[in-house]
Amino acid sequence: MNQTWLDFTGLPVEAMLGQGWAEAVHPEDRGHLQRTYAEAFQTRLPMGLEFRMRHHSGEYRWVLGNGKPFYDPEGRFAGFLAACDDIHAMRTADLRIRRLTDLYAALSRTNQAIIHARDRESLFQEVCRIAVESGRFRLAWIALPDPATGGFRPAAHAGPAAAYRLGLEGCTSAADPGGMGLDALVLQEGAPRIERDLVSAAPCAACRENAVHHELRAQAAFPLRVDGRIEGSFSVFSEEPGAFDRDMIALLEEMAADISFALDHLAREERRRTAERALAVALQERQAMLEAASVAKVVPWSMDAGGNLRWGDSAGPVLGLGPVALAAQSGWPWHLLLEEDQPRLRQALREATTGLVAGADCRMRHGDGRVIWTRWTLARDGEGFRGALQDITEQHTVQEQLVQSQKLESLGTLVGGIAHDFNNLLMAILGYCEIFEGDTAFTPRQRKGLEVIHRAAHRGRDLVDRLLGFSRRVAPRRETANLNTVLSESAALLVHALSNRIRLDLRLAPDLPDASFDSSQMHQVVMNLAINARDAIEGEGVITLRSGVAPVPAETALAHRRLPGTYVFLEVEDSGCGIPPDRLRRIFEPFYSTKGAKGTGLGLSMVHGIVTEHGGFVECDSRLGAGTRLRVLLPLGHTGPVACDPDDGGPAMRILLLCGEPVRRRLATGLVQMGHQALPETSAARAAASGPTDWDLLVMDPAALDLAPAALLDRLAQGGWTGPFLLVGPDRPGALPRPASGTLSRDFSLMELIEALHLARP
Repeated sequence: MNQTWLDFTGLPVEAMLGQGWAEAVHPEDRGHLQRTYAEAFQTRLPMGLEFRMRHHSGEYRWVLGNGKPFYDPEGRFAGFLAACDDIHAMRTADLRIRRLTDLYAALSRTNQAIIHARDRESLFQEVCRIAVESGRFRLAWIALPDPATGGFRPAAHAGPAAAYRLGLEGCTSAADPGGMGLDALVLQEGAPRIERDLVSAAPCAACRENAVHHELRAQAAFPLRVDGRIEGSFSVFSEEPGAFDRDMIALLEEMAADISFALDHLAREERRRTAERALAVALQERQAMLEAASVAKVVPWSMDAGGNLRWGDSAGPVLGLGPVALAAQSGWPWHLLLEEDQPRLRQALREATTGLVAGADCRMRHGDGRVIWTRWTLARDGEGFRGALQDITEQHTVQEQLVQSQKLESLGTLVGGIAHDFNNLLMAILGYCEIFEGDTAFTPRQRKGLEVIHRAAHRGRDLVDRLLGFSRRVAPRRETANLNTVLSESAALLVHALSNRIRLDLRLAPDLPDASFDSSQMHQVVMNLAINARDAIEGEGVITLRSGVAPVPAETALAHRRLPGTYVFLEVEDSGCGIPPDRLRRIFEPFYSTKGAKGTGLGLSMVHGIVTEHGGFVECDSRLGAGTRLRVLLPLGHTGPVACDPDDGGPAMRILLLCGEPVRRRLATGLVQMGHQALPETSAARAAASGPTDWDLLVMDPAALDLAPAALLDRLAQGGWTGPFLLVGPDRPGALPRPASGTLSRDFSLMELIEALHLARP
């Protein structure tokens, strides 16, 4: 052996002769080395292997040993010539790269587990399993404080050395009187703790034996936080002493931060679900209170033909105005309404002018300076108007809370998934940039490129912040916008929420007219519908986002209490399982879900509420096994009178109504919306004596007439009118000069009215 070998080991020649050199080999490698040499002497073939040799510094270093047989001049085998190379630095660097690669894989899988986590327990167990399987750690656990003992308890663990925790019980020291190890210190101090050699740092013999028995040499523990409070600790163990270097600690801190983020998110979700349950109870209680004490919040009012507005007695406490201010009101109180809400009341006035009972939700200035939400209900009363105003501020506040809660539900998974995936990419880029910064092998040009990559990765962090800002609360604001823009922006976000087995198809109508809506709320509508569509698809499928323009005929508009005309629409269609017919009629009910326990029942009810507030309506078409199509229609808006087509395309009719007040008002509203002219009359005798008749149809309720039906028909025939007539109600008069063209119940539906008019058309 040469001097270099003696310098490496620090041993004299005498100690290295014979089998003495083997004493410097690491005990774990000695047996394998001796067997390899023995086999080589038998086969007389070259041999080579890597093993650890004790350096003169006392540490074991990796060396590469190579040997080949040599022979004496007579050709007889004389032994082996061997040489050893110090490969410790190369072996350590290779091991470090493998460890970092494994840890990056564990970090990526942890982020995926966080995205799909539904509760803390399953998340904890999955994170520990990933740390052991992908991170190649000997043991991993998550510890939570135990109020009963003042120490901690493992909430989840993984690894073949899971019994190590039991061995800690009863081990105490001055630095760790509870025998709880690093986790107790992390829970107390809220800072990471690293122990690079558990054996040498063990506070007692039992602890040392426990660590050696389970082959645990190093531990790293990190705090877990929820809302800024220390909630627990995340610990990993390695069988290698000194295994945790600066880069590994940074990645493990990132993993702990991701787990803390997930705990924050799960805590917020639990608070949200609790709030939703409380809101549901509050809504029910609120509804009961409104039904029991609605008079205290309702103000009747009337306006005569001269524009004089008269308030009911309850206007003072509801609007906060004194008697003088109320008495001075003349004309519509536009000065009390917020400017951006005035178009809603103007639209309601146009609807009421056509005979509808109209309504509008508007914000008003209270007498004490507050802004309150009010619901106006109004109808035509001769040449003036009559109606009621209700303070719905508390109801509207609850609705806003529900809308925001559903927005967070539909976007939480999406935003969290994108942010974590993007952070994972950034960590890989930044990590390798830091590794390569100290490498002198790079040219100036390559180093400049690394700096560009480093700066770009930091800019990427700003993008994550902007994405997270998407779910922040924004005050509703309507403005003229285009549904194509909403669908395009939503589609760009949805691709991150869909699996690779679901295709997103975007079909936008060219030259789509603008409409007035709150873009943020319309984004929420699209996201809610799209997430529902995603959940309805099992396996492969297609979600189609579509826009267009559609005419809304009178009967459809009246069924939804809307004006007929031209509407713009957006559609979300899926190829999923469809909705059973018995559930289809309930899909817009609050807290009713077609997903069973998986849904909250708030998504479609919030969509319905938002669209209704915008003056639109929602149509649903679904078939089992063939998918579902939901169409949201929004009005383009009108600046003049609305033209309505007759119900079936025939000429408009003049129709005389001889019915009681409730039925007469409903008939007038429906007939006007279908394009006909309604002629209400309260006296049959006066109608018969009015001279020449030019109406096309008579609708009469025998129970409401001041003249026998047969006598009325006879008098009308004497005046030259023998046209068709309809009977309303269950009462059937005796013999009539001619049969009725049809009948209507007093609680008739729109379709019954349309069918009766079709049969009675002259």
